[in-house]
Amino acid sequence: MSANDEAAVSTALVERIINGDKQAETEMVQRYHEGLMCVLFHYSNNPDQVEDIAQETWRLIVEKLRSNQLKDKERLAGFIVSIGKNQFKMQFRKNKNKEFIDEADVELPANKMTEPFKALERRKTLDTIKGVIGKLTKSRDREILTRFYLDQDNKDTLRQEYDLSELHFNRVLFRARQRFKQLWSSDANKNNRKSDKLKKNDKK
Repeated sequence: MSANDEAAVSTALVERIINGDKQAETEMVQRYHEGLMCVLFHYSNNPDQVEDIAQETWRLIVEKLRSNQLKDKERLAGFIVSIGKNQFKMQFRKNKNKEFIDEADVELPANKMTEPFKALERRKTLDTIKGVIGKLTKSRDREILTRFYLDQDNKDTLRQEYDLSELHFNRVLFRARQRFKQLWSSDANKNNRKSDKLKKNDKK
């Protein structure tokens, strides 16, 4: 979907919500919930906390939209992201623990599933990571992961080139990472089996 199409959908949803259309509220959550969760998981490794914050975020969003507090109706996705981030900041101040990750510290979810991406800092694994990315079947997955993580291209630049909103870009990036991690894990398991087989042969 182009940025213009997204703006039109966003405007229509907001206007319907302002006019008291409950179905529009449901459609909004269905449309943007996955993208919101992608953003929230950038800051926490606790699914329960993320879900709680997501629910509070949606409550606030609906409340603000009903009272016509969004000035630019075309920027609904950015509005959702902004409120979600603010809720995390508030929770971080309350809890003051490292389950919450400051945006300046890291771009990725702080959990064990991001280990292959942390390995990008270790040059000895770079060729392996490039090889796994090269196995991805979707060309956009290969391009975005390579440019965002390896070439370190700016996110806004990539969004403009691919004509994606911030929420949509985060969703695309999240799904590409999921597919990468599946391949990474599959290759790791194969290597472990080969290693175990070699060890058994050495003992014979």
